[in-house]
Amino acid sequence: MITVALMLLGACALDDPWTRLEGTQPAQWRLVWTTSPAHEVTVSWTTLEAGTSHKVHVRPRPGSQGLESTSVPSGQGERRAREVMAHRSGAYTLSPTEVEKEAGAFYHHARVTGLQASSAYWLQIESDGRLSPELHFLTAPAEDRPFKMVHGGDSRTGISERQEMNRFIGRLADEHPELISFAHGGDYIANGRLWGHWRLWLSQNEWTTSPSGRVLPMIPTRGNHEPGPIFDEVFDDPGGAGLNYFSTDLTPQVSLITLNTEISAAGDQAVWLERELQRLRPQRRWLLSQYHRALYPAVKDPASAKLHWVPLFEEHNVDLVLESDGHSVKRTVPIRAEKVDPSGVIYIGEGGLGVPQRTPKSDRWFLQEPGMSGKSHHVVLLEFGPAGLDSRILAPPAVSSPIFRPEEQPLALAPDAPWRFLAGADPAGASWREVGFDDSSWAQGTGGFGYGDDDDVTVLDTMRGEYSRLYLRALVDPAALASLEEVQLAIRYDDAFIAFLGGVEVARAGVATGHGATAEGLSSHEATRWELFSLGSGAQLAERLGPGPAVLALEGHNHTSASSDFTLHPCLVGPSRVRAVAMDGPVVLDEFRLTPRDER
Repeated sequence: MITVALMLLGACALDDPWTRLEGTQPAQWRLVWTTSPAHEVTVSWTTLEAGTSHKVHVRPRPGSQGLESTSVPSGQGERRAREVMAHRSGAYTLSPTEVEKEAGAFYHHARVTGLQASSAYWLQIESDGRLSPELHFLTAPAEDRPFKMVHGGDSRTGISERQEMNRFIGRLADEHPELISFAHGGDYIANGRLWGHWRLWLSQNEWTTSPSGRVLPMIPTRGNHEPGPIFDEVFDDPGGAGLNYFSTDLTPQVSLITLNTEISAAGDQAVWLERELQRLRPQRRWLLSQYHRALYPAVKDPASAKLHWVPLFEEHNVDLVLESDGHSVKRTVPIRAEKVDPSGVIYIGEGGLGVPQRTPKSDRWFLQEPGMSGKSHHVVLLEFGPAGLDSRILAPPAVSSPIFRPEEQPLALAPDAPWRFLAGADPAGASWREVGFDDSSWAQGTGGFGYGDDDDVTVLDTMRGEYSRLYLRALVDPAALASLEEVQLAIRYDDAFIAFLGGVEVARAGVATGHGATAEGLSSHEATRWELFSLGSGAQLAERLGPGPAVLALEGHNHTSASSDFTLHPCLVGPSRVRAVAMDGPVVLDEFRLTPRDER
């Protein structure tokens, strides 16, 4: 089971926020679009066990021909008119560090073809007789008509924030019936080689399912945090295994070109891009591209692809380019030949699906008015019509959040539990995460480690200016976990951490890659509230850990040793009894209209 409690921004028609990963129960569903969204979709899902029979039941929603409301229930339990068998199934690849420590799982992909354009379909996934909830989706139009799509990237290390953003996307799907797709700009998780990271993201991705059960087909982009084979296993080799570039004709007048900044931007990819632009530009009113690393970034240096792609974008008059990776929000001025030009290309986005946000370098010339830049979690909502392309950058609505107090939740490890800790040095190897490690030479302290905030129980008064890492170990009784339907790591942290249970990494935030002294890509994060990280079913955790005590181990990281404060305060709780309620509508961070090229 991979679930979290946390904050529901509205009532959900489905029984649970997401589905338990157990047996052959279909879970972690997603729909994928690549080249023919009007007539086909790939339905993908996960089962914990391999199973023998995997298929999808699909039928049109009666009376649906168009992009009208799709939230009418179909009647639970009806059998679908068509059955489509999975064309591909297999085991997700475990990294060497996960073998024999991490429970594996199995992916399944069923490519549904022969669909009618501009239509709503109901679908239900079946594996060995076990069924998913009943879901529905829209196909793309085959004619020139208005529609909407949403774009965003970088969900990876902001676990609680990406849950909020996922729920936000799900609400948008019901609030905008003409919204047909979700283009994802990459960096889904922190380490794309770890199935444990993908497992949590895939379960949380179910939250993008709307309250009515509507799923937006995803157009996936590979980011720099997705090396290795699992990206292709999750999304069924979009654009070809390891290549991951392709064109999506959303209507006869709108095309989106997905590129891959993680392979050579020159050579075959550049040749293909030029050929696609030559093919598409004369026929398309709106021509867009998406990829991960920004060419006109608000935070970082320009990606190396700039040299190869920008001249092609400008030669063939691309209208709008969707970028991620910077962890901020931006829209550039229209650019041509490194100058402001009304006929130029606009670059928008920068990645705000949950990752901690950075301060943009707003003094860069291409971010000046009429461009913009800022710092906020966000999505880009695009509306396409014959008279204009309307863009709005939206932040999720404000929420009213009751105070979360761990001591008021079911506890498996209390906030004031005793810990062994190592400060000012790094342990040798990885054995310190295991139960058999001798920690008798480590110091002892009570939960609530840190300095500089006047709220720490165990004060690390020698940390500032001397060291930036802290290591913790506490014993956990698997029997205390077994009775909990869900186990969550509740934690206050500043700036980053990685957690291990029974020697297996179970959560991380603010650390892009590596461990301990090799950790890289540290983010800044304030310990303003308790945050929850789901560790899964207590019964399954107890079975994995076996009898006797287990060890919860954490490494805490300060962004720099000179930081003014540090916090690491973990505990283990059961299902949360706290809910939050949405108070307002989305916050509009930016909006603009782009007219067709012959009018610019």
